[in-house]
Amino acid sequence: MKLYKLGKKDKALIEIAKEVIEKNRIESEALSSSVGAALLTNKGNIYVGVNIESHSSAPTSICAEMGAIANMFASGERKIKTIVAVHMRAGWKRGRVLQPCGACRHIISQFGNPWVIISKTKKTRLSDLYPMPVKE
Repeated sequence: MKLYKLGKKDKALIEIAKEVIEKNRIESEALSSSVGAALLTNKGNIYVGVNIESHSSAPTSICAEMGAIANMFASGERKIKTIVAVHMRAGWKRGRVLQPCGACRHIISQFGNPWVIISKTKKTRLSDLYPMPVKE
């Protein structure tokens, strides 16, 4: 896998993902939300999303990346340039960058071969994480 250093825009995207979950993090008996995502489109617009985890039925949960992609799609855009997800827990000052799950990798692949930020210092192309996507 080819890894690349993050630039200023990448680091800013991490901060945006962190901010969206800091503002929207919840923990209740029924739901929790501890992951924020941000994506940059080829047009230069940024869209965000948060995960929603159902404690009564995990399959009904959604990932933060899916939320950000849905926001992008609803706004009429179809190409992702860069995407990141950040996990935050209560009391954390710094978030943890997460790699997208398999389902997210598949959905992301339908919107190009973007940069995926996989740590606080590195990124790679989606094709390195998900080498043989099925195009629909």
